[in-house]
Amino acid sequence: MELASQTKTPWDVYDILSDAQFQQYSQAGIEAIHAQLLHNRGIITPEAMRSFLAARYDQTP
Repeated sequence: MELASQTKTPWDVYDILSDAQFQQYSQAGIEAIHAQLLHNRGIITPEAMRSFLAARYDQTP
């Protein structure tokens, strides 16, 4: 069993969003933690974030 401290895979560390970006997402009704996590995963527009956060099982393929 390999211990976590012995793994060779590097971590991806993302930059923190700027104050202007946080403000933009906040005005769109998106909390800062959600904005940062979604942005880190490539969901970068307020519209796309709201769509992701409002997803419903009956509307997914």
